[in-house]
Amino acid sequence: MNSYKIILLLFIMGSNNICAQQKITNKNLVTDFGAKPNDTGNDTKAFEKAAEYINKMGGNVLLFIPKGKYWVGQKQLKYSSSANIFMLSDCKNVQIVGEKDTEIKYINRLYFGMFDTADRKKPTNINLYNPSSLENELHKTEGNDAAIKFSKNAIDIGTCFSFKFCTNIKIENIALNGNSNTFILGGYCGIGQRPYERIHYGIVINNCNNVIINKSNVSYFGTDALVVTSHSYTQKEKDNYTNTISISNSKFYASGRNNFSLTGGKNIALINCEFSNAANTRICTAPGAGISIEPEFNTVSNVLFKKCNVFGNNGCAITDGYIIDTNIVYKNCNIASSNSYAIICGSVKSVYENCIISGCVLSQYNATKSEEATKFTNCQFNDTACKDGKCFYVYLIGVTGNMQQFVNCNFSSKYLPIFYVEVQTKKTDDYILFNNCNFKFTGTSAPVLGNHSAFLVNTVIKNSDFTFNKLYPPNFTGSKNNVWYNISLNNKKIEDSK
Repeated sequence: MNSYKIILLLFIMGSNNICAQQKITNKNLVTDFGAKPNDTGNDTKAFEKAAEYINKMGGNVLLFIPKGKYWVGQKQLKYSSSANIFMLSDCKNVQIVGEKDTEIKYINRLYFGMFDTADRKKPTNINLYNPSSLENELHKTEGNDAAIKFSKNAIDIGTCFSFKFCTNIKIENIALNGNSNTFILGGYCGIGQRPYERIHYGIVINNCNNVIINKSNVSYFGTDALVVTSHSYTQKEKDNYTNTISISNSKFYASGRNNFSLTGGKNIALINCEFSNAANTRICTAPGAGISIEPEFNTVSNVLFKKCNVFGNNGCAITDGYIIDTNIVYKNCNIASSNSYAIICGSVKSVYENCIISGCVLSQYNATKSEEATKFTNCQFNDTACKDGKCFYVYLIGVTGNMQQFVNCNFSSKYLPIFYVEVQTKKTDDYILFNNCNFKFTGTSAPVLGNHSAFLVNTVIKNSDFTFNKLYPPNFTGSKNNVWYNISLNNKKIEDSK
């Protein structure tokens, strides 16, 4: 059984566990906790009361949220005044179920960022408290005291749904809207074009087991729409490693930083989901990715993205460049970016199957075993994401890691050289493999990289066809380090290298 089938099986097993509950208490946010949808009132207290009740019970609750709009959030009266709207800890068997038009939305004009004074005025120098800014005189002159002043001048909004040490959690038919377009923005914090890296997340899942999110939308949060992580500072956190997370039929979009940050966990499936337009509104905090897999607190392993669409993000569509992560599979996904790389991949056992990839790709994992190498199978690569012929980088795909495999793939480019492949190896077994692939360069102007439509070194090419403008041929036949069999150049067979 291959890796993505194993992950999918875990997804199904997790779904069955949610259903196989003991006695469940049914609660209604409106009738039991006093929420009033579709009015101008604030329902923060109702969510807090519901969370307090569920935490006290230890779970075993189905919370129904009837359709309608619920306003949440409170104007901050002091610095660092973040408050989670709905936070569960150490709970089991909880379902939070809405209807088709159930929306939880933050109130207008919340403060977010860095502010100079108690009356919350934006700093005269917008970069004053920005630790990444060269203009930051505070950090240059005051050393460790700067962190204290930094925290005293930071205003956060908090997390909407937060779960820690929870088991068997299900969220369905819920829309969360962070309403970032109405924020009163202060000074910068973090890195990016317009960075406000303070606390405002849609859903945070930390040290949890068996969590399902289905038919839900999370949008317009100041930082990330969705965070799945697994802290390991304490023994309890180590004992509750995030495991079996299932997310399906959901959209995560228009976040100020990333739409999805995966920083720790295993056995995670995301099926039929959208991750779009991160860092493309008023807030633009790096990395601004659709999907960012970055093991800040723990490793990431056994992850499946199936039938997912990732597009329109200000940063990478997908960034997964850490060698401590393993077995991450992308199947039947559409992945596109014009502003940055469509994909940065560098983890162990990355697999892309039947994906359409538009934009520049950097594939850099330097495998020492063939079973750990990055693999692309039945994928289509193109540069249609380039805007007016302007692309993010100077090649369609750059490959710098050993043993990578491209099988039954099609490459089509109008503006960019199809490939830049050059790995540092003298062993043929470590070469990059292209088997049964089609390469097409239709450009009428000279590409970079020596006017070649493809630049390949230390490569094995089998059973493949190259179609190109005759002025810009691929260069692989000029390299003594390449090996090729059964190759056609503009429909003309050429002699094998050996």
